[in-house]
Amino acid sequence: MGEGQILPVHMLFQFFSHTWGCPPNSNTFLNLLMNAHGYIKSGAPDGTLPDIYIQRVGNVWTAYVNTAFDNPDYQDLTKFDSTSANFPSTTIDNILGQYATCPPSGKGKKPVAATYHYPWAKAHLQFKIAFTKN
Repeated sequence: MGEGQILPVHMLFQFFSHTWGCPPNSNTFLNLLMNAHGYIKSGAPDGTLPDIYIQRVGNVWTAYVNTAFDNPDYQDLTKFDSTSANFPSTTIDNILGQYATCPPSGKGKKPVAATYHYPWAKAHLQFKIAFTKN
């Protein structure tokens, strides 16, 4: 990546309390995913910077995030599959939770997820993080 170059990127953060299925001795679990496809917003203050990008200056690569999860190309909620244990979200910009209520299990039985819920939101998220090459 060249000095000062700006690279638009897609952001995907995943926070898992547990991977698929109910954890042993648990009635619930929650996973969280934030997915945003960066783009240059019309009417942006400088009109040129994408809402998610990486820029290199010297030996420092900084990721800038300033999004409201509102890229118009990734808003189709008809692609949202809420019946699966798998996250249904990679084609939609939003903050998505995967919450499962698990039935009680008897002694020696493996717990199985009974119901999956997918609350979602769009909110402004702004931060930057720098990576330095030593």
